[in-house]
Amino acid sequence: MDFSILLSLLAGITQVIGYMFYWRGVRSGKIDPNAASWFIWAYGSLLNFATYNIMSGDMVKDILPFMCSVSCMVIFALMVYRNGIGRLDKIDYAIIASDIAVTFIWFLIGATEANLTLQLTEFISFIPLIRGLLRGTDKEEILPWVIWTCAYAMMTFTVIMRWEKWEDIVYPLMSLFLSLIIWIVIKVKNLSNR
Repeated sequence: MDFSILLSLLAGITQVIGYMFYWRGVRSGKIDPNAASWFIWAYGSLLNFATYNIMSGDMVKDILPFMCSVSCMVIFALMVYRNGIGRLDKIDYAIIASDIAVTFIWFLIGATEANLTLQLTEFISFIPLIRGLLRGTDKEEILPWVIWTCAYAMMTFTVIMRWEKWEDIVYPLMSLFLSLIIWIVIKVKNLSNR
């Protein structure tokens, strides 16, 4: 078996394991997520998978985005079932609007342009979480973010091993960077709370 296929499968499985630990943290009360934010991530991850799948044209590279999309939608559905949708604020509406705009970019211009634009909206969608963690208003556990960082690192190596074009690397690198930032912010907050 080609090592890149094995690594991609491992990245997808690792991604799902991260979501399992995340949901365990939600159920135990150690994580207090916002259902509105998860709506944004569920829609964004579905859009990301669809555009990345078309852009990359490589099912091996698509394993993690697919697993991420399914997992985000499941987490969102479980959260809505448990707590309702929650309230959207101005930033939530802006991010939803930007994801809808990306959908139009996809249909009007193409999947590659839509996927690259989506990486910018993904970055923006993490700003409220980072601010909430720094202010102490949001609660997150570090383990899922460590796991997701590892999953995106494996996807990044998969893309490098199956290199075709630079556009394919943007999504895994952005997600790796964002997961690592959240991991670091949680670690710093945990150290400062001691």
